Amino acid sequence: MEGWVISLLGLLFSIAVAIVTYVATIVTVKNKTEQNNKDIDDLKKLHIKNIDEVRETSRRHNTSDEALHSKFFEKLDIMNETITEHKTKLANAPTMEQVRVEFVSKEMFKQMEKHIDEKFDKLESGIEKILNKLDNGG
Repeated sequence: MEGWVISLLGLLFSIAVAIVTYVATIVTVKNKTEQNNKDIDDLKKLHIKNIDEVRETSRRHNTSDEALHSKFFEKLDIMNETITEHKTKLANAPTMEQVRVEFVSKEMFKQMEKHIDEKFDKLESGIEKILNKLDNGG
């Protein structure tokens, strides 16, 4: 009987060790699962924080990009206005041929005026001579 009791005690001890091992395994797995869940939650929070930082940085960049684009296009508009002004001035400016024709016509007018003045001066002096001879009798 003693052998039988010892075998039964050995069996009970083995069952107790198995139950303790099983409970220890369940507790360990539960703790590890809780730790993993906590790590996952921390990573999710970190990921959300990183996404928020990226969004904020993106928003700031968009704002600065809009300001740069605004200044760029404002400068471009000013340059376009300047180009338009210069094109208008260039279109309204006389050509070299027009300047030449105007100069020649003014020069011809001056020469013609001089020529006519000379003719009138000669005519006047001729009339004076005739009048003097008529006055002097002869």
